[in-house]
Amino acid sequence: MCNMLIGENNDQQQNRINKANTIMEEYETLITILVKSKNLSI
Repeated sequence: MCNMLIGENNDQQQNRINKANTIMEEYETLITILVKSKNLSI
């Protein structure tokens, strides 16, 4: 699997992946809080 953009080095690639993972974790946390606040379960 090739996630690398053209002209991108490994540090830039890893930085981009880390940012994406952080955003996903933040959304997951937000969704969890919203669900718990509504007393629902997934």
